[in-house]
Amino acid sequence: MSAISDTTLQIALKSSADQQTAVLTVLAALNQPSSVKEIQDKAWAVGLRKMKKWNVGQVLKRADDRGFVSRLPEGWMLMPAGLDELRGKGVPLKPKLIADATHNLHTHIASITDPIRRAFVQEAIDCFEAGLNRAAVVLSWVGAAWILQNHVLNNALKPFNASLAARFPKAKTIKTIKNFVPLGEADFLQVCEDAGIIDKAEKKQLQQRLDLRNDCGHPNNLTIGEHQVASHLEFLLQNVYEKY
Repeated sequence: MSAISDTTLQIALKSSADQQTAVLTVLAALNQPSSVKEIQDKAWAVGLRKMKKWNVGQVLKRADDRGFVSRLPEGWMLMPAGLDELRGKGVPLKPKLIADATHNLHTHIASITDPIRRAFVQEAIDCFEAGLNRAAVVLSWVGAAWILQNHVLNNALKPFNASLAARFPKAKTIKTIKNFVPLGEADFLQVCEDAGIIDKAEKKQLQQRLDLRNDCGHPNNLTIGEHQVASHLEFLLQNVYEKY
């Protein structure tokens, strides 16, 4: 599993002072084991085209002698000493759990065909990979709320309005997407549950996503970790973006 995103890879390669560091950094961005060709192709794809002229195989052999990599029948793999070497060079590597989560997010986005939804997800993942955790939480929720509102408009408007009138008698009947604005998002989720559009478990989890979004969207001292953001994104991808 890769331990570095493409964005981070591009930044790291610009500051790589030697061929070994550059080659190991590219290897860290690939699912391993990887071949010399895959390493060179990845470097080319992110802008380090001169690696095509390097003797990457020889660079890897020297790194193997130092215990930084290991050669397997399927290709080359970074060893713990190689990861430590890169960290010592200042390359920001992700913990395996975060690398796995990022890989899963990119796998999910491949199944989203609607361009608007895909744009929301891609921007949220870009924020996540850049370490902009609050932005990733907020942006992904905005997209999820928009999707749920459109689902109601297109598929469940009658039961939603009936439940809305029952719970909030003074609320205006929903006819367009703009009519949702006066209705708080927490109230929107509650009416969706009342109308049977989402069930109790879905509403509970979505409310937690909304609470996190509200915490991230206002000035405070809250610190949001990568694991929490990854979980937030994956839940919304599986239960909103891919479902409705």
